[in-house]
Amino acid sequence: VFARCHVAMVLYVCTSILMAPTLTMALVVLTVGEIGAGEKVLAAIFASILTGVTVYYTVWALLIRERKEKYKKLFATEKELKERGLHKRFLAYWFEGPGEWVMPSGDRCSENEHLQFDVAVPQIEGYNDRAFWFSLPEFAVQVALAVAAFITQLVPANKSCVTHAALQTVILGLYLVFCIFKMPFQELFLRISVPFVTVVQMVVLIIVAATVHSGLPQWIDTLVIFVSSLQSFMVL
Repeated sequence: VFARCHVAMVLYVCTSILMAPTLTMALVVLTVGEIGAGEKVLAAIFASILTGVTVYYTVWALLIRERKEKYKKLFATEKELKERGLHKRFLAYWFEGPGEWVMPSGDRCSENEHLQFDVAVPQIEGYNDRAFWFSLPEFAVQVALAVAAFITQLVPANKSCVTHAALQTVILGLYLVFCIFKMPFQELFLRISVPFVTVVQMVVLIIVAATVHSGLPQWIDTLVIFVSSLQSFMVL
């Protein structure tokens, strides 16, 4: 049972992480005339496989399987709070959610239902009960960013940078609105850092689009490195 769950989790994580860059690369490759037909077909096949697996897993986790799990709020007792040291209180405040997803105990769920829950946990465990469907907007954003790169290749070269920046800013803006009003993440750290990073990304895009012809400011590299480092920390 553990092996089956572990393989499914690793498969989903790998495909979902690799899907976005592979899909973006494939769409861009299709627009480049200097690349041969064989390379284009190969890129399209890889992108189709990774995108297809990610789409299927998302649809299965949200629509196909029977959902019996519940989001259970957790409240620490006064005794538990007193027993926690300062370090544990800090970690609990920033990196622990107010609840967790659980399955009904006893004989109400079969072994297969518990197995399905274990396989689907990576899709839902980072979210609270207010935004169970948040994986769909996240998936849509990844596809939209790939399509934005594809559209950029179709416009004249002197307008491609501004076009790409404008499309990405709109996409990230919609994502930011959803993050703020739905507050889908469990951890307080993510509820603050994800909108913050999204805003900084939008600022970088606007600055690049506004100064691409006159020269980028020297501190833009530092800002980009800061955002990339924060994103890496969020993933961990």
